[in-house]
Amino acid sequence: MNVNKTIAVESSTWNNIGDAFYQNSIINQLHLNLPHCNVVSFDGPADRAFRPGKYEKNVFDSRFLVDADHYVFSGPIIGKMFPKRYAPLIEDILRRGKTYSLMSIHATTDEAMMKKVRKFLEEHPPVAIHTRDHPSFEKLKGIAPCEFDGICFAFFVNKIPHLPEMSLGEPYICASYYRGYEPNFVNVSGDAGDFVSSGIDLDWPKQLNQRNWRVMRFFEHRRPSPEKVGRWKVIRPVHAFSPFPQLIFSRKNSYISYNPTNFLAIYKHCEGVLTDRVHAGVAGISFGKPVRVEMIDGRFKLFERVPVVHENGFMRLPPNALDPFHDNIVEWIRGKFAEAAGL
Repeated sequence: MNVNKTIAVESSTWNNIGDAFYQNSIINQLHLNLPHCNVVSFDGPADRAFRPGKYEKNVFDSRFLVDADHYVFSGPIIGKMFPKRYAPLIEDILRRGKTYSLMSIHATTDEAMMKKVRKFLEEHPPVAIHTRDHPSFEKLKGIAPCEFDGICFAFFVNKIPHLPEMSLGEPYICASYYRGYEPNFVNVSGDAGDFVSSGIDLDWPKQLNQRNWRVMRFFEHRRPSPEKVGRWKVIRPVHAFSPFPQLIFSRKNSYISYNPTNFLAIYKHCEGVLTDRVHAGVAGISFGKPVRVEMIDGRFKLFERVPVVHENGFMRLPPNALDPFHDNIVEWIRGKFAEAAGL
């Protein structure tokens, strides 16, 4: 058994903390299932994480300094920015005689862009590809010698060790909205035994122009934000930074952290999740919580492979329902992936 191989996993583009959920999960699964390897992390592209704009030329790109035997690029990166953000580094990795793979990948629905990206990948092939939804697998299959049509690694965040225990002294739910105003939570029965049976309904406020949601959501501080819904306190995880930092905390009980384990603990101990962010929903499902996720775009397809039960607008998983998926990914990592990556 070779104990000198190093796997470097992309893990830092946390302008959206959902990236940290699947990236940290990948690191954990590789560490657990390839114990003879040294698993480390490396930065993602700075312009994705920090939006330097006209100062991009000043960025010190540490990605080119990380020396490893195999590199794992993770997350929804197969889109229009992929060539700019990743092609130079991939070319450098292959030029040095090293290998790379793509894990927990989501591919764009832009067919013209996918043709360009696929052409690059065919000319600079990864040794392995793992997709988080079936449509992405269909767009990328046939490129790598080792391929896995799987689910998002974020579904396995419940396997990440050392999450802090948290207690508010009262039950709470998580509400995290991104694409527009937070809805009004109405018709909630405080006498219900659990959040799913509470009868909650969502009353969506009108916005001046849905096409301008990226701007309009920053005016939400003008709207009331209730601290409780029925008997449940409302905690509001903020998954992404605002260009106006003070507005991150414009709503009551807003929570944001660079620390993904603390962030995950918020979801682990809640009693339900209301969101339009897929990875808020995935985190809740991983910890066995009922989640209500608004279906906004193709990213919602990452829920299609898992056996969720629908009830009163919520999705939840029966106990141990993710075990077969976890067993499959463990077998793949230890077998076909390790062989393809020379580990």
